[in-house]
Amino acid sequence: MSAPLAYLVGCRFMQPEREVEWNQWYNGPKLAKMLAKPGFLSCQRFHASDPATPAPYLAVWRVASEAAFETPEYTSDWGWADYADLIGEWTRDLCRLEGDDGPDSLACPPDGALRFVRVQSEDAEEARRARDAVAAACPGMIWGETVGLDRSVPFVGLQVLEGTDRDFTDLDDPRVSDALLRPLIAHTQSSVT
Repeated sequence: MSAPLAYLVGCRFMQPEREVEWNQWYNGPKLAKMLAKPGFLSCQRFHASDPATPAPYLAVWRVASEAAFETPEYTSDWGWADYADLIGEWTRDLCRLEGDDGPDSLACPPDGALRFVRVQSEDAEEARRARDAVAAACPGMIWGETVGLDRSVPFVGLQVLEGTDRDFTDLDDPRVSDALLRPLIAHTQSSVT
């Protein structure tokens, strides 16, 4: 059996006066409903430390396979519900992670952070060179290649940082965006077996 995939959902919420309400919905009913669907294994939500981050929210879902998006449970009930008009900068990327250790491999502790790197290039070879340069400068990052859904970027890098391990090398490359995200909720696993 192959390792689960990372389903990364990034967005910006466009109406600040309803943001608390939206987060309560996403962290509660939305999360529970998604984790009850076949193939959805776990989730953790994050928010960027820097308010200038284009898509400051990131949900890191783990799914068993691409088939999770083809079930009647998913296709009949997905999306932003009553909040659809308030979402901007929305991306959905399905990624295969290198050296993946399973659905808990990206679990971030409450006092930790997630470093999220996106390699942005239309040219496959240029994207690979940019990824390799970042990998050399940032050991310990888990790399993912986008294999489905939006494929908004060819590669992503994710690194769980412990509470005091938040200083890192700045990446000075126009092909690379880099964000530090704090957990909004604990890593949550599906109770469906």
